[in-house]
Amino acid sequence: MGTDPDCDRVGIACMTENGPKLLNGNQIGCILLHYILSQKMERGELPANAAAVSTIVSTDMAKAICDSFGVKLIKVLTGFKYIAEQIQLFEDTGCNTFMFGFEESFGYLSGTDVRDKDGVNACLLIAEAACWYKKMYNKTLVDAIDMLYEQYGYYGDKVASFVLPGKDGLEKMKNVMAGLRNNPPWAFAGEKVVAMRDYQSSLRVTSDLQTEILTLPKSNVLFFELENGSWICVRPSGTEPKIKLYVNAVSDDPAKTEKMLEAYADDAVKLLESF
Repeated sequence: MGTDPDCDRVGIACMTENGPKLLNGNQIGCILLHYILSQKMERGELPANAAAVSTIVSTDMAKAICDSFGVKLIKVLTGFKYIAEQIQLFEDTGCNTFMFGFEESFGYLSGTDVRDKDGVNACLLIAEAACWYKKMYNKTLVDAIDMLYEQYGYYGDKVASFVLPGKDGLEKMKNVMAGLRNNPPWAFAGEKVVAMRDYQSSLRVTSDLQTEILTLPKSNVLFFELENGSWICVRPSGTEPKIKLYVNAVSDDPAKTEKMLEAYADDAVKLLESF
């Protein structure tokens, strides 16, 4: 296990027969989410109003896991402050009981004492989950995520950056985002886009031009829902002249999922280059 200097993010690697293997933030988050929910259910400690919180750019595997336990999953904008807001809302209204929150960028939280991603809490959880999988199944956490893939489907994710160098990079970034909004794509790598969410205008528009209001705070983010359950999210960096592309795909085969991720990411980058 390793944390960043301020100990709010955690990454892990597991030894395998082929050497050490890294797990990404979505994989760690799903392992911990499943571990927490399964153990609370086994002990009869899972509240009827249990809820987990994740972000719109984190894996949809979290929803599949929550659904299997009858637990609500709430998606918020990127940034752990939005997860913390949900914790406060739960306490103020009593509507839900917080079980776990995570974001794909290696941030996790299982308690309510700290209202931010917490590497200390996460390290303890990871160690506990690793011990449990070793004791119960004689498996590592790499084996654990493979077990979850077999149960819930082969979810995969990819993050790509479209860099706009030079002193006019920020202006180019604005133009690219405007171009996407004015001329949105309705397919990626041959897969139909069934809806586009524009979190800046707070509108979700379907391919047949039906609209609905989005309730999350306004943000310069575009989210494209694909017909097969995959998605692509586009948002400009807040600190650098680049646009980040988040790609998620799911299928019944890991090689197929990886191929889908590559195709969608390549097509999305080409689209951004066209503006």
